[in-house]
Amino acid sequence: MQRLAQTTVPHRFHVLCSHTNREFVGFEPAMERFLEPSGLPSQEYVQYCLKFCTDNAVDVFVPGRSRIALAAQRNDFEKIGVRLLVPGSTETLRLFEDKAKFYERLTPAIAPAPRFIVVRNAVEFADAVSTLKAEGCEVCFKPAASTGGLGFRILDDGRSDLRNLFGGENIRITTVLATHILAQKEKFRPLLVMEYLSGAEYSVDCLASSGHLLCAVPRRKPTRIGGAQFLENRPELITLSANTATAFKLDGIFNVQVRYLKSVAKVLEINARMSGGICFACLSGVDLPAWAIAIAAGTTSPSEIPQPQLGLAVHQQYREFVLTNQHGAAVR
Repeated sequence: MQRLAQTTVPHRFHVLCSHTNREFVGFEPAMERFLEPSGLPSQEYVQYCLKFCTDNAVDVFVPGRSRIALAAQRNDFEKIGVRLLVPGSTETLRLFEDKAKFYERLTPAIAPAPRFIVVRNAVEFADAVSTLKAEGCEVCFKPAASTGGLGFRILDDGRSDLRNLFGGENIRITTVLATHILAQKEKFRPLLVMEYLSGAEYSVDCLASSGHLLCAVPRRKPTRIGGAQFLENRPELITLSANTATAFKLDGIFNVQVRYLKSVAKVLEINARMSGGICFACLSGVDLPAWAIAIAAGTTSPSEIPQPQLGLAVHQQYREFVLTNQHGAAVR
């Protein structure tokens, strides 16, 4: 096991962390920890955040939830001297959450999108499947609005229903069974029937400033459970990420999910937040969250960001540890 000699951190900050879960693991590295109230509606949560930032002299706020509601009141945060690290406008954030509308906005000059058809009932679903199969596509489907791949399925008519039940690979389903399940409702929320992109999958962790890409780390996902990830120099993915940053005027950290069909990289989604795997990207020697905060705080300039080290295989190990904030003693 090898570690990089140094991960560049531009500035050390006093980190405050708040969460609704008293045992949240993110409390461990924070200097101060705060328990948030649970169940607040979005607008009440925005007011809570504004008061929290004022009371605790926060300079840069990196939200983990309610990003659309918070972005809508960005000016209110700026009035109290707080830089809100949400990478897009409310319109952009809403667009990213609706993959059908997002794909429609993509052009070849920005990035190619998968072939897709929007359906809302079982008849439309069956017609869309037939259309894409006639075009020679392997077919999959997913909700137009979802997170983390929830609802994604690949149509595989070589599988029996029994294998679907006991086969252990729950992302594959037969067309007959999928149609039968969907027909149980006269109308359902928009579903995308799509060409399945069978090539390598990449997650590109990005840092931008005012629509200009500053740093990107393409990360090839594992091909099997327990496999390594690979930080690769993929110029076409860096160009694609730069195009999306410019087209949607992104600022701060965002993530582009891409998958290949033969030699063509097509965009699956843009996450207007840090990805769950950004810890792997930081093994390139560039601590992307730290640089994003430093630029927002004005303690460094984009020109100081070093080039990431690529061509690395990276992995993860887990270890047990004792919570220093056990029983909530250190949480306000």
